Amino acid sequence: MMAYFISKPESSSELYPTLLYCWGVCIDLIDRLLNVTNTGDGHQTAHFFLHPASIFFAGGTLPADYKSKIPRPMDFGTITSNLVEGHYQSVAAFTADCRLVIENCLTYYGGLEDGKEFTQQANHQKALMGQQLDALTRYDQSANANQARTNAVSWQNTHLQKPLANLLLGILNELREVRYTDR
Repeated sequence: MMAYFISKPESSSELYPTLLYCWGVCIDLIDRLLNVTNTGDGHQTAHFFLHPASIFFAGGTLPADYKSKIPRPMDFGTITSNLVEGHYQSVAAFTADCRLVIENCLTYYGGLEDGKEFTQQANHQKALMGQQLDALTRYDQSANANQARTNAVSWQNTHLQKPLANLLLGILNELREVRYTDR
């Protein structure tokens, strides 16, 4: 797969999409949310919101009623990817997706006896996240944000070289050697 992307000819469009002017602030926000733990058990509060919901269901298949209740699934892993890949062009779009993660959980599991743990986690995350997202929205409307937008626009004309194939292959090999555990 990597060989395909390395050998793929360059398009005349830009190599890298424009990142949201405050993507670093957004990444910090996500990082803070992911590092919050529950007071009772010390586990990561965002655990159930890191990956697409299908991972948590047997066989990776969503229940039949999931898509009817949740038309647009969202998780923090997807949000992080979208942010880094330049899919967000406004703070409002980023904050809407962050809120959607929690709202989807509350919508699907609200009122279900076996969803109590999920809704407790979602409500805890919602309280913490709400403060962070409100602060980000205030920042987005500030003079500092206007200056950051101006600075970001000036960098859009900077041409970045495509990374060398050896560099990308080296990164891929390093990633293959990493052993991830969630404990």
